[in-house]
Amino acid sequence: MDDKVNDLNAEDNVQEGNYADIKNEVEQVSTTEKSFFNWKVIAIIVLAVAVVVLLVVRSDDANSATGAVVGLNENAVPVEMYVMSQCPYGTQVEDAIKPVLDELKGNVNFNLEFIGNDQGGTLVSLHGDPEVRGDKVQLCAKKYNPDKYMDMIICMNKDARAIPGNWEGCSTGLDVEKIRTCYDGQEGDQLLRESFKKAEEKGVSGSPTIYINGNQYQGNRDGLSFKRAICQGSSIPECAAVPECVADYDCVPRSDKDAKCNQGKCEYVDPVKFKFYVINSKECTSCDTTQILQAIKGMFKGAEISDLDVSSDEAKKFVDELGLVYLPSYLAETKITESSVWSTNPNLAMAFEKNGEYYKLNDELTGATYFISAEKREEFFSSLGVKTGDNKPQIDFFVMSYCPYGNLAEEALYSVYSLLKGKVDFNPHYVFYSNYNTGYPNFCYDKENKYCSMHGIQELNQDVRELCVLKNYDLDKWFEFAKAMNAQCNAQNADSCWQNVAVGIGIDVDKIGKCQENEAEGILKTELELDERFKARGSPSIYIDGMSYNGDRSSEGYKTALCDAFETKPNECNTQLQGNTAGAATAPMAGCAM
Repeated sequence: MDDKVNDLNAEDNVQEGNYADIKNEVEQVSTTEKSFFNWKVIAIIVLAVAVVVLLVVRSDDANSATGAVVGLNENAVPVEMYVMSQCPYGTQVEDAIKPVLDELKGNVNFNLEFIGNDQGGTLVSLHGDPEVRGDKVQLCAKKYNPDKYMDMIICMNKDARAIPGNWEGCSTGLDVEKIRTCYDGQEGDQLLRESFKKAEEKGVSGSPTIYINGNQYQGNRDGLSFKRAICQGSSIPECAAVPECVADYDCVPRSDKDAKCNQGKCEYVDPVKFKFYVINSKECTSCDTTQILQAIKGMFKGAEISDLDVSSDEAKKFVDELGLVYLPSYLAETKITESSVWSTNPNLAMAFEKNGEYYKLNDELTGATYFISAEKREEFFSSLGVKTGDNKPQIDFFVMSYCPYGNLAEEALYSVYSLLKGKVDFNPHYVFYSNYNTGYPNFCYDKENKYCSMHGIQELNQDVRELCVLKNYDLDKWFEFAKAMNAQCNAQNADSCWQNVAVGIGIDVDKIGKCQENEAEGILKTELELDERFKARGSPSIYIDGMSYNGDRSSEGYKTALCDAFETKPNECNTQLQGNTAGAATAPMAGCAM
């Protein structure tokens, strides 16, 4: 949910998605992609983040991170950080750890790497080409000024939206000419390609991802927390005055006790006991509760878990009294709020909603999509406008106009549209958030921050313009405009670039401009409601007849799934589509998501 959707904290992930496929009478609706994770994984992160924090241990024989810093001590603690240069969460941790590096100096072997993809020789990062170039110039500075490059990065972070253009103004004391030669040439590309590969080999998907002494760090992202993690188990003189803990999650847990931090020392207390009910169905083959229950057991040692089949009288009572719709459902007695973990983890509390006398894990977070009844299922699909039995499949695809993975999906879907035009209902939509990032005016349309876009206000404006084209022209013109904008403009210049593109393909600029000016709020309201109804949180999110599509992101993959949705397949389904792979080879669930 960090820049991973990535990111429980709104992360950019090379993650972002998920869903089960369902075609039976009472089968579930798929869940939604989350920038390279899925909502179910995010739910587990929401629940398990504190567990992981508590379970973090330092390995004595951890491999050293690579680096070429002069003056490293023999037993320097390795610290690896994987980021994206324009990811706000990545820049925040860079800013937080820099003073710690300055204080501990040669006692820390710090190594910074970047997250992205090498797609057939083209380097791609979540926030577009400016981020790719920002990554490159920072790696070049790292190579030629390993002792000072972080100074340049911290300076660049002060205006991350200006990256990479602000690097020279931030390069005081660095070898500017060597950095420029590296950055402008093949050397920078090679350094970034190698950096992306290191992140991929490490299995890193979200920015920031941090390893300290060989173990993934999941604690607080402030200087003191970083310092304490680095100092744990070390003999660094500067670590002598660092407290054992500042908060409960700093304490290593015990199997039968809750950890408490009291005046810098860890204490252990008996856990609060409460009932935790899991309502599920034996008929649901995809309703696996294992991971979520492992997280619950790890965090809430006093949880007394009771599994109930939906057909039981006790479960039916819960369904009727609490109005449950999806399975599996997770319900906790209100005493859960008395546990130490609850009080110290606000993100955890946000994962639950009060329902009657119980706290229920949010269905959206758990990925619960199996309908309790056929009636509930029909009500849902009717709300999406999905018709059955008409031999005309419906595909709803949600993108962000400058998410690179959404752009790839558009390209792949265009070939399918050209083949199956008139036989399939193609419905393009856009992903918006409320209260995203720094809000208005950089990311959100309004001061109330009701309508926001991940890659900034110009992306939001472009989403609206593309919807205005769809409203005033047709789907042919929408594809033509969207594809031309993908090729000629970006999230930093769309507002000044779109008119020439529109004129070039015969679109009335005045008509689209007036639509944007007068109808934007209504368009945004409608799209956000659709996002919530479909549970579309990442770009791309694809739904065929209301069911989330998780197959191969290629023209042939999309075509095959649509053809399988016909009652009687048309002859066009025999046509093999080539190319236009939408990132399937690199990351099947890759996308942009909060």
